[in-house]
Amino acid sequence: MKAAKGGYVRAMYNISLCFSFGEGLTRNHQLARKRMKRAADCGRSKAQFEHGLALFSGTFVEGIKEEVVLSPAHALSLIAVGEDD
Repeated sequence: MKAAKGGYVRAMYNISLCFSFGEGLTRNHQLARKRMKRAADCGRSKAQFEHGLALFSGTFVEGIKEEVVLSPAHALSLIAVGEDD
């Protein structure tokens, strides 16, 4: 958790998975999405893929306004970037 808070992108991604599945942390989908978005914004391709899928499928977290207004084309572009990894 300390590494993720310190800006280590891989840790951000891994923590988002832990929140998502409840592995070692209490399951919290809102925190999972926020951490995943942060990792995606920092360039982690796996996070971009996962975040893009969530946007495309319409599973977003209330309170993250950017996710509500993004177009399907933007979601697909994140998915395409993430597939390269």
